[in-house]
Amino acid sequence: WNGQNGNPTHGHYFYELIVVESGKGMQVMNDVTFPYQKGVIFLLTSNDEHSFEIEEKTLFTFVKFTEQIFAEKNEENLPNAWQKKIDTILINPNTRPGTIISLEKEKHKVLQLLELLKVEYEMKDVVSPHLVLDLFDALITVIARCLNEQSKTLTYKENADTDRVGSV
Repeated sequence: WNGQNGNPTHGHYFYELIVVESGKGMQVMNDVTFPYQKGVIFLLTSNDEHSFEIEEKTLFTFVKFTEQIFAEKNEENLPNAWQKKIDTILINPNTRPGTIISLEKEKHKVLQLLELLKVEYEMKDVVSPHLVLDLFDALITVIARCLNEQSKTLTYKENADTDRVGSV
């Protein structure tokens, strides 16, 4: 994607997981601008608006999905834990735009799962749809864990800051 002023701010009716494979620039998400480069992973909800300001030719991988995938997952009579994972990640628009995976070992897992997801999606055999759903479940699970850990860290830092302010 060269992105020469051809990417106005926009939203989608679907969710979008975006991996920056190469390049660099700025992303504007919900009126917050921040840099991106190779290895950054974004998750956009259907409530987010975004655009890219490309500084260097960029290659993105996009995984676009709707709530339908969760309905298909629920048809398999999975526990309520699946819905809780989804709620953790997708119900609210991004309030802290930027990469959603900061730990390299977790990023590596996400990239491996994405690669397997691509392979199974392209196979189109009888078992592939089930494997795609299972791989997507694993992907969302890793992302939910990362976001949960980031939230705990952020809450701890906010509480520590509040304690310091209270003691002044």
